[in-house]
Amino acid sequence: MNRLKELRKEKNITLVELSEELGIPRSTLNRYENEDSEPKQETWEKLADYYGVSTAYLMGISNQKVSEEKALTAAKKVYQVYLSDDDLGKEIRKALMYFNKNDLDSVLKQAMQQYFTIPAVEWNTEFQSLKNTGFLYSWLEGYLVDRYRKEVKTNHNLITNTYYSIPSIDDVNEYGIFSDEIQIPLTEDFKQIFKVEDLSTKTHEEIKKLFKSDSTLIAYSYESSVDDKLKDDINMILDNARSEILNLKEKYPDKPSRIEQTTVLISKDEDTSFWSRNGSNDYIDELNLSEETKKLFVHLGSVFIEEKKRKSKAKE
Repeated sequence: MNRLKELRKEKNITLVELSEELGIPRSTLNRYENEDSEPKQETWEKLADYYGVSTAYLMGISNQKVSEEKALTAAKKVYQVYLSDDDLGKEIRKALMYFNKNDLDSVLKQAMQQYFTIPAVEWNTEFQSLKNTGFLYSWLEGYLVDRYRKEVKTNHNLITNTYYSIPSIDDVNEYGIFSDEIQIPLTEDFKQIFKVEDLSTKTHEEIKKLFKSDSTLIAYSYESSVDDKLKDDINMILDNARSEILNLKEKYPDKPSRIEQTTVLISKDEDTSFWSRNGSNDYIDELNLSEETKKLFVHLGSVFIEEKKRKSKAKE
């Protein structure tokens, strides 16, 4: 459902007044509000500019109330603050600088679309309106660094992604614990459970003391057949693995990007035969093809790869 009527009422204007402001017939505006007819894209944009909101928000398909231009401007300001920070870590700066050279506006627009879906932003009008960019400042850096690590293929990104894919100590320790945990504050209401006459004097006094000290009862079930010593051994192995993986950064520094193509032909005649070329080197050559034929299939592979990339980008 679109937000045309909601925003008009917020602005406290009538359909007649809006019609005079925008030069759109009152009857047409009424049909738009009741969704009896659909505005053209340029009309959506005109209405969005008038109300000072994003087109997607006006159409009811996004929670991003501020305009795309305002959101992008806010993101750019935060981004520039990052780059001016002399204490920014080397790897974080490298990730941020990558986007400075690679379609920054598009990346930040996508970031802001995600930002407005975060529950903490949806619940906070200052975060939502970007009057307060504190949350954006703390969130955007992580978004960009995470995106860099996922999208950009480097030695260090492979090492870092592998490091973070290792189960944490908490993941291991919580194995076998069921999700039936209860937490009950010992409030005055809780006292009704106890029958004083059934308690010893000592227990009664201890319970009174607990009620006065803001106590909480916690209980949960767990599978006792899973050995705690096993968890300790696994965590020790994973700790060693983390250290060894991080040490690989010195052994395998990042190199300048060099994207090459792997091309494979599979022929299923009497037996399955392969030809495979990595970059300019043949890896398997069971088909005995001429160099001219090989180059033809390398070119065809390249054409189809570019077409797939183009279609994928068009969907974004």
